[in-house]
Amino acid sequence: MNARVQIGRVKCGACGKPVDVKLNKNGLAYYFCGWATDTGKPCNHHARWGREDSDKMRGYQPAAVDQGETPAVDQDKPDTVKGDEDGDFFLV
Repeated sequence: MNARVQIGRVKCGACGKPVDVKLNKNGLAYYFCGWATDTGKPCNHHARWGREDSDKMRGYQPAAVDQGETPAVDQDKPDTVKGDEDGDFFLV
C-alpha cells in the first residue's frame, strides 16, 4: 500500500475547500483537491512545496553544525599548474 503521511490541512487555492497536506515519498509536502466546484466539475487544483518549506511544515529542525576550529592549511607549498602536450592542465 502506498499511503502518504498527512501533516496538516489547508484551504484549496482554487475553490477554498479544505484539503489534506501530505508528504510524498521524498518527504516533500503537496496537496491535491478532489472536491467538485459549484458547477459540478472537479477542482483538481494541486500545490507542491520544496524541501525547506516542507521541513518547516513537518517541524523538522536540522542538527546544529559544530563551528569548531578550521583546520590549518599548508601555506608554504603553493599549488602549481602544469600542462601536457595535449593542452590539458592539472594541479601538481
